[in-house]
Amino acid sequence: ATSVFVKDEKERPRRCFLCVGAALALEPDHPLVEDLIHEFYTPSDLSKHFRRKHPKVLATDTKPECRVCDIALSHKMHLQNQALLVHGTVS
Repeated sequence: ATSVFVKDEKERPRRCFLCVGAALALEPDHPLVEDLIHEFYTPSDLSKHFRRKHPKVLATDTKPECRVCDIALSHKMHLQNQALLVHGTVS
């Protein structure tokens, strides 16, 4: 289960789609890639990571983007919708 996409709303992946998106912008042999595509032990661990490591993305005044899907998101709620419905990440 290496994907950051879900097939149904109950599926919960264990990789951070924002980190995977950042890894996609790097060369495959870049030293940060391993850390960015890290698989968390549980989906709950991923949710904690998401809230702790990506607070700027969740700030209300930012224009977040999903690099994995290559789309700009209009606001925090749009990002949270994308996280849950497309990537199965509970924020």
